[in-house]
Amino acid sequence: MKKNNNFVRLSFQIEYWIIELITRLPFSRFLRFLFIIRGVINYILNRDWRSLLNPNLSARKQTAQLFRIPQLSWDSLTRFVSYSVEELDVMLLRRSIKSMKQLSLIEKICEKKILEETNNFCVKKGLVMLSLHYGSFTLGILALRSLGLPVYVLGSNIVKSSFLPISVQRFFEIKYNTMNRFLNGGRVLFLEEHKKQFFIELSKGAIGVALCDMLASGCNSSLTLRFFGLVREIQAGVARYAYKKKYPIGFFLCRRSWDAEVFFDLKINTNSEMELSEIVQNLFDKLQDGKHFPKKHWLIADSFYVCNKK
Repeated sequence: MKKNNNFVRLSFQIEYWIIELITRLPFSRFLRFLFIIRGVINYILNRDWRSLLNPNLSARKQTAQLFRIPQLSWDSLTRFVSYSVEELDVMLLRRSIKSMKQLSLIEKICEKKILEETNNFCVKKGLVMLSLHYGSFTLGILALRSLGLPVYVLGSNIVKSSFLPISVQRFFEIKYNTMNRFLNGGRVLFLEEHKKQFFIELSKGAIGVALCDMLASGCNSSLTLRFFGLVREIQAGVARYAYKKKYPIGFFLCRRSWDAEVFFDLKINTNSEMELSEIVQNLFDKLQDGKHFPKKHWLIADSFYVCNKK
């Protein structure tokens, strides 16, 4: 069993070393095709680097059971391809002019949506934007810079875990350093190390971003929310802080189709009289009213499986 684990670890070490290498090439369209193929291969082999942190993880099986779809289905395949292409998105921003133009397009959509939601938007205090590990969520985060404010993203230092191969750790180091270049002076912070700084920056009028599809543990602030039909207790410290401080709260989703067509939308709460759970649920439900954001692009739906009592 140990030999098998070592082989899996080595396979991810090689895979992410190759990713870092080939994403330095100038042929972005060709690379997108390669990453679609990579997603197909990972779908067939049921591969996800998070299995190195949780040996019980089976992304394909658990997602399929939660969504009541066959493991071998188009929806299941789409999830793996979306995951693969999302990892390509930011890496290309290191040198691809075409990728920067695509980000600029998403920024313009973001700015237009903000104006539609708020008429004449002006932030005098922090703004909290929530999202999910969904589709091209990283590009969605970067698009928020169109407001001209520093953007601070609260992530987790789990990506620096010693259980991960060096090349996987380096991938996330490159990803976050690249993101930092596009955040108007903001940066990616780690919950375990920089939570206080994150809230200080919010109080100065920055945009704070948190992905709210992580399950709450016993010591976390939590909210009961329904995402794509799955009801769970999710981490909600950032949302609760914003609610307490009366900061505006928004929600966005972003994805691109296999041929790179952009779908981006956001909603911002304007009714401070509602309860927090109602606010967040209402924002997400409004985004779900259309058909641009199907559940098959939710990249970590499998993380909800641990609470499944079936």
